[in-house]
Amino acid sequence: MYFCRHICENTRLFWRALRFVSRPTAEARSSDDPQLGRYRRQAHDAGLRAGRAEGRAEGLAEGRAEGLAQARAEGMACQRTLLGRLVAQKFDRRTADRMGEILAGIEDPDRLTGAGDLITACDDGDDLLSRLS
Repeated sequence: MYFCRHICENTRLFWRALRFVSRPTAEARSSDDPQLGRYRRQAHDAGLRAGRAEGRAEGLAEGRAEGLAQARAEGMACQRTLLGRLVAQKFDRRTADRMGEILAGIEDPDRLTGAGDLITACDDGDDLLSRLS
């Protein structure tokens, strides 16, 4: 009788230990839970959306800055071309070419505007070039 009870007790302990060892870990149990899995997916998707929105905002800001810089550069180039044409009409082509070389190094729009004022104020091409230098 003792022997049977001992075998039954050992068998019961064996099965209990086997169930304990084969029980899934907390991570596995939580991923099996459909409710927790849904919340994790929603949180993951929300993180992706926030990342995309942040990247989109950065891209727009960079695009605006690049577009503004490009527009300024094109505007300055047009203004230089116009000033060169005015100088060529008022004085001569040599003065216009020399002035174009001087204005190529100027990046300040106010200085280009000042060069336009000098064109109207000067009566001689050499006087204009000396004032621009």
